[in-house]
Formats: sequence, C-alpha cells, structure tokens
Amino acid sequence: MAGISYSDLRTNIRNYTEVSSTVLTDAVIENIVLNAEYRLFRDVPSDAYRKTATDNLVANQEHANVPAGALFVRSSSSCWFYIRF
Repeated sequence: MAGISYSDLRTNIRNYTEVSSTVLTDAVIENIVLNAEYRLFRDVPSDAYRKTATDNLVANQEHANVPAGALFVRSSSSCWFYIRF
C-alpha cells in the first residue's frame, strides 16, 4: 500500500466495509484515519520527532524538566511515562 493517495484510501476503506459514502462519510473516515495516526504515534517508537534531555528524579518531587513539545518521557529502564496536560 505504499504511495496510496487519501482518495484511494477512502475508497479502499469503503470497499472493505462494504458501505457507501452516505453511511461512511468523509468526516467519519477522517476520524478513523486520525485515530489510526494517533495510535501509531503513541504505540510505535519513532525517532523522527525525538527530543532528548537528561534530568535527575528526586524523591517526593512531582515534576521533571522536559523539552518543549514532549509527549512522553522514557526512562533508562525503557519505561514510558505519558505527560498530562
């Protein structure tokens, strides 16, 4: 599926689900695609937008300094901590 256009993707989704554009509207498909993109961004480790910083965790301190725009923090033990906004 490499190089597929958005229009072809919509058509393929409608063909796979066997429904027309009156049932599976462009807005619904856009939500499906966005949710898939967010899921991939969250679950697949990628260095494309990686920012790094080093900080020491202190007992009883709730905050750590992170780079601007960071969405999660990965510790040296490969644990992931998601940032709450």
